[in-house]
Amino acid sequence: MTIAPAKRSRRTRLRISPQSREFRGLLWQILVVGITFAAVAWLWSNAIHNLSARRISTGFGFLNREAGMPIVDTWLAYTSLVLIIGIFDLLTTAKTAIIDPVWQQFSVEVYLFVAAIYFMFCFAMSRYSRRLEAQTTAAK
Repeated sequence: MTIAPAKRSRRTRLRISPQSREFRGLLWQILVVGITFAAVAWLWSNAIHNLSARRISTGFGFLNREAGMPIVDTWLAYTSLVLIIGIFDLLTTAKTAIIDPVWQQFSVEVYLFVAAIYFMFCFAMSRYSRRLEAQTTAAK
């Protein structure tokens, strides 16, 4: 069995003329990127102007102030980190299960199960935080 050598393709030069399709495509891309950049710059400056007009400070200055409620090192303080790591682990496990040919037909069910677990945890934490907030508000 012989393998035929690959044919070398001739490199075509980019024609820099307004009539060429490649030039017009490049021009449109530059135009779209420029308009997007201008829109983002305008939105940014508008947001900064409106925040300063209303005397709303931005940044991380709030980190130096004391919290409005007592924060302790309990399971609630570490819940966010553990939940994020747990959700990534759960999603990775679900994705690995879907790759298996036996489980491919159940891909929708796997993601619905993961969504149900995520919803249960988020709903339980939101209810607990509301109750904790009501207790701290009533104590003041």
